[in-house]
Amino acid sequence: QETAFAHLSDTLTSMDASLAQITREIKMGEKFLEIRLTPLRDQGGNLYGRLIAMRDITARKQMEEALRKSEAQYRAIINSTPDLLFLISRQGVFLDFHCRDKSMLYIPPESFLNRNIASVFPAEIARDAMEAIERSLASGQLTVFEYALERNGKLRYFEDRIVPFGTEEVLSVVREITERKLAEDALRESEAHFREVFDNTAHGTFIVEVAENGDFFLGDSNKAEEVLTSIPRETVLGKRVDDAFPPELAKRLQANYSRAITGGKPISFEEDLDLPGVGLKSYYTSLAPVKDKTGRFYRIIGSTLEISERRRMEKDLEQRLSEIQRLNRELQESQAQVVEHQRALARLEERQQMARDLHDSVNQSIHSLMLFSETLVVLLQKKRTKDALLAAERIQESGKRALKELRLLLYKAQSAEINQNTDLIGALEDRLNMVERRVGVKAQVDYENNMINRIPVTWIENLYWIIMEALNNSLKHSQAHQVHIRFVCTADHFDLEIADDGGGFDIRQMRSGGYGMKSMNERARILGGNLSVISTPREGTSVRFTATMER
Repeated sequence: QETAFAHLSDTLTSMDASLAQITREIKMGEKFLEIRLTPLRDQGGNLYGRLIAMRDITARKQMEEALRKSEAQYRAIINSTPDLLFLISRQGVFLDFHCRDKSMLYIPPESFLNRNIASVFPAEIARDAMEAIERSLASGQLTVFEYALERNGKLRYFEDRIVPFGTEEVLSVVREITERKLAEDALRESEAHFREVFDNTAHGTFIVEVAENGDFFLGDSNKAEEVLTSIPRETVLGKRVDDAFPPELAKRLQANYSRAITGGKPISFEEDLDLPGVGLKSYYTSLAPVKDKTGRFYRIIGSTLEISERRRMEKDLEQRLSEIQRLNRELQESQAQVVEHQRALARLEERQQMARDLHDSVNQSIHSLMLFSETLVVLLQKKRTKDALLAAERIQESGKRALKELRLLLYKAQSAEINQNTDLIGALEDRLNMVERRVGVKAQVDYENNMINRIPVTWIENLYWIIMEALNNSLKHSQAHQVHIRFVCTADHFDLEIADDGGGFDIRQMRSGGYGMKSMNERARILGGNLSVISTPREGTSVRFTATMER
């Protein structure tokens, strides 16, 4: 009351006597009051008093505030929407619009406001729009239609959502859906492509739908599947597996499907199936479970390949394997006899002569044949038919490699100790004569006659083992026909190269951490030089050591 009377006192003090009436609004805590002062005059027009009226307007003020907030909220929603908004009369006249960016408009506002749709859009679009407006006003419900317009030389697609706005007007909410339409077109094209691939793939392909209760229903299948199973797609499409096949066969199929779903990942297996109208045949089947957005497995995509002929070939290979094993046993017996014979001869000769004779005899050849025969047996047991055939064709080549290894082992066993007194060139020639040249590799050492004397004697041992490691690698891995060892020595520079014409390799795949490379690099470091390897597939390999020599 004190606040009200204070406002009233201020109003009376400031009141102009000529005023007919004064109205003021004041706030008292949470309430609002309206104060109205009316002057009272006598017949002569003289002021003799004032009539004061007060009323509580709190409810009205709260409604006004709520309305203001609501209007601000809706205005914010309208301003934030990316869509175009149009207010259109029942007759199709554009009354108002809203858009965040006028560049989104098909034409400028002055070209469509207060004009009819028919004068703005092509006839077909205008007709569809007027039908949508009439349907929306008649039903009181949302009506949606789509249309396309050409803008900047490109066809753009739009969705128009029309809702009643009173009884004689509608609100048109327009959104561009070009990306969605293009995505839908791409999806349709992709589905058509998938359908073409699905129908024409050589493997039998089929789909099994998985119900929420775990039942399996036969879905689509391609032509190859129909040929394999002799089951027309139309006769089983949509049927439960139990209803489409005999009980025993249905049980086996469902067990396979359940295994794929339970495991949650693709499975592959071989099986013999007795299909109606086809008979007993062997198949290789793959099943891949597919999840929906909720993570439930709702579908299985399967593929089938008949392998009856392959199974027949495998049985034939098993018979051949049995024969090979029999021959292998006979070879082992023969080897035992040969070994015993060699042992008898060895007792009559010196140990070194015995080693040469044993190596040069048939014993080593039979042993190599056994080794690679066993490899062939393993491949056949693993049913790697093509690999087994390739292994059989390469037995002779593998025997040659084994011979190289044997020559190398014999050399290592018989080679003399290497030290600073060793004749480096002589030791290299001994190695080449005993190993490389004996296995058909043309080997050559190139140097100047007086050059060797310039090499410090303290380098001999490390140089020798660097060369040995390079030769060993070439012998084991390169399939080289020629090997050159080149020495170039000047007053202050030393250059050594071991090069072959073998298969080479991708230098990026070289194992830098291998023992051989570590050994060569360490010896090169001891000599204060640098070691490098240069190789290109099918163009050979070069190992080069360079160092500076003190005068």
